[in-house]
Amino acid sequence: MPPDPPILVVDDDEDTRELYVTAFEAAGFSARAAASIAEARALIDEARPDVLIADYSLPDGTGAALLDLCATARPRLCILVTGFHEQKVAASKFDLVLTKPVDFRKLVSLVRDRAPAP
Repeated sequence: MPPDPPILVVDDDEDTRELYVTAFEAAGFSARAAASIAEARALIDEARPDVLIADYSLPDGTGAALLDLCATARPRLCILVTGFHEQKVAASKFDLVLTKPVDFRKLVSLVRDRAPAP
């Protein structure tokens, strides 16, 4: 069985980042986290994650802006998580848009089912 795809979580809330990483690592994924677009860009260039999970509101822009900056190194599965109503960001280029609060067990299952094999 191939390893689960590497995941990058981008959220400005430290506790939320830790919850994402803990949930994915407990499920056997390799997960890293960033607090901003700047941190995420460095990790995307370095780690080339297959899955990106980004909060909509970040201290230096939006999750949608982050995805635009990843044009040449776009992860295969991109999920936007937002506290706003889904329709406000539905036109984004993300594969999925989830509304907070996130059920981590469902998210892990969703990533396992939808993430392309490496």
